[in-house]
Amino acid sequence: MSTGLILALLLLSFLTAAATVALMLYKGGAFILWLASKDEWLSPVRFLPLEGSTLAVMRGSVAGKLHKLVGNIPGHKLVQREVEISTGFTRLHETVPGDEVRIGILAELGVFWTGFFKKTFSRDFEYLSWEKLSGKEEHGLITKKRTLEKDGPFVFFQTTMAVAMEVYVAGNFTVRLILVFPVEIWYWDLALFTVGAWDRRATSILEEAVRELISDMDFDRVRKLKEDYVRAGEVGGDAKTKGVDAPTDLLQALERKAKRLLSEVGVKIPDIRLIDFELTDEAVKVVEAIQLVEIERNKANAAEETARGIRTLASAEGFRIERRVAAYGSGVVGASHHHADAIQEFKGQALSVGTAAPGHLVIGADVSSPKPKAEEEDGGGASEGGNT
Repeated sequence: MSTGLILALLLLSFLTAAATVALMLYKGGAFILWLASKDEWLSPVRFLPLEGSTLAVMRGSVAGKLHKLVGNIPGHKLVQREVEISTGFTRLHETVPGDEVRIGILAELGVFWTGFFKKTFSRDFEYLSWEKLSGKEEHGLITKKRTLEKDGPFVFFQTTMAVAMEVYVAGNFTVRLILVFPVEIWYWDLALFTVGAWDRRATSILEEAVRELISDMDFDRVRKLKEDYVRAGEVGGDAKTKGVDAPTDLLQALERKAKRLLSEVGVKIPDIRLIDFELTDEAVKVVEAIQLVEIERNKANAAEETARGIRTLASAEGFRIERRVAAYGSGVVGASHHHADAIQEFKGQALSVGTAAPGHLVIGADVSSPKPKAEEEDGGGASEGGNT
């Protein structure tokens, strides 16, 4: 047998073996993935959770004890340690900064080992979300529902939620508002198993804080909140779409009250945004009435200022006249004022020195002494006779 034939046979054997191994790996990988898709007792593997979420594996059944929590949250990992909650110290799975490290064939396939007789935990829940409406440009409230069949058994680390509520305030009128906020799960055992309905508990505590802060406010304070909200919308753009951070003091007070959620529910609300703040119809009427009262008050104040100015001018003019009348009785001063009055009466006419032309005033002439009436009549008669 030639050397070339031997080499050809060896190469064929190697390719056959490689193809066999590849097929086995493919079949094995496919089989592993098939097992991971079955949430059954006899399947020892499960798919890793989606990015940003966590998967809870229970012993025996969904109602069994927790076997393990597997997280896939970028920049975070799950660790077990003693933490203090509202009921005291206990050991919980907590979200902390860091990265999960996974190696091996299973990790490359996107699955992890659970062992036999395990089930994954899941719970359906509904929540309100502020999103762009389908087929429209504006945003609005949408009811979203997560189910095992549609979304799988994964629980996301952060969920953006919204609450819409009406609050009665002092004066027996209501305001409508919409708040949007992210909810983050930090103590997983507390949120998923001790509290259970962590989503509803978080929104109820936030609503309670809103009512506590707003219900005791008087109308002027609520109106100020409305003005702050409108002003922030004008500065920041379309408040209905983008949301605004004003009124800042209200939102900061809500965030302070929301800190109790971590020890009671195991979740955090890191930020709260006010999306809508509207006064009801009766409140709007009160605002309009107050604005009308303010307008009338401003008009009355302006009229009072005008009348006060007129009285001041009249008093000054009266004082000036009194001084002039008194000055007329004195010698040189009286003559000076007399000449000044004569000049004021002929204001706008030309002044000349020397011969008096018609319509002119000769400076130095005794303009204070009127011409005798008889001379005026004689002059008048001569003129008429001349004309005759």
